Amino acid sequence: MSEVVVYFKSGLGNLIQATPAMQVMAKSDPGGKIDVCMDAGWKHDSRIKSVEEILTRCEFVEKVIRHPGHPLGSYRLALVPAQCETSKTGRLILKKMRTALWPSENWPKTGAHEADVNMRLARAVTGYKGPMPPKYMPVSMDGPDLRAERKPLIGLCNGAFGTAMWRKKHWPYFKVIARQLSLYFKGTVIGIGSSGELKDVGLDVDFTGKLSITKSARVVQQLDLLVTTDTAVMHMGDALGVRMLVLFGPTLMTKNAPRNPAARMMRSKIGCAPCQYTARFFTCDTFTCMEQLTPMAVMAAVRGMMRGWERTSARAA
Repeated sequence: MSEVVVYFKSGLGNLIQATPAMQVMAKSDPGGKIDVCMDAGWKHDSRIKSVEEILTRCEFVEKVIRHPGHPLGSYRLALVPAQCETSKTGRLILKKMRTALWPSENWPKTGAHEADVNMRLARAVTGYKGPMPPKYMPVSMDGPDLRAERKPLIGLCNGAFGTAMWRKKHWPYFKVIARQLSLYFKGTVIGIGSSGELKDVGLDVDFTGKLSITKSARVVQQLDLLVTTDTAVMHMGDALGVRMLVLFGPTLMTKNAPRNPAARMMRSKIGCAPCQYTARFFTCDTFTCMEQLTPMAVMAAVRGMMRGWERTSARAA
């Protein structure tokens, strides 16, 4: 049985951002694994199934428990990552961290990255002084095998997890860019993410809403390029080291940016962006920041990122 427990109640991207700190916590356990505690009252949420699928496949997780229903007294060390949602269970685990304060950060002011904030918490709890482990994303090898598809394999994701609040992260021109990518590269354009996120986009292969989270990771792992908004699939691609172009508008690039050296970011230059963690984020309904990122600019960025692939492909031909 693990002596270390980590509380989690948040989004899929937040979970992937927390995996370096979780690995540090696991290093403090004699068996090298943690238990992850989820609030038993966290129900009727479309995230839960995917969160549990990721956690149960993490090599540093012993088991996923629910509280109330599982005793917490035997744990020696505990962690509540930043961005987790409050609950009675979470507050009990905070007491094991010997703090009554919920982890928080003034993200716009400090410019901190979420993975770094979680590492700071884990270091304070464990005394760990080593390097930050990489983000971790488990992959189901039962997922689709894309070796027979035309190369390059270019993935598109317009994720917003089906909620009105996050629709402001949508990029409105995926229909245009899918056509341009298909005509220029003559490869396979693949949709990934939740159901309806790429509606009416001309895709060669459409996996949206059809795969579990770790089978989706199997698709992402095989891509030659991923064009995505700031969403869980982006964090997945970051953890898997995939070449990707990430489109940022209202959300904070400083907090959420990929660390993968193969990734490139495009950020809206409109004056009010980013507006995440301000009142404007909740009241804005025009989404000009995402509209300002034109298909022409995105295609130019993609062509620049794929020059190495094109040279290699030409030599192979």
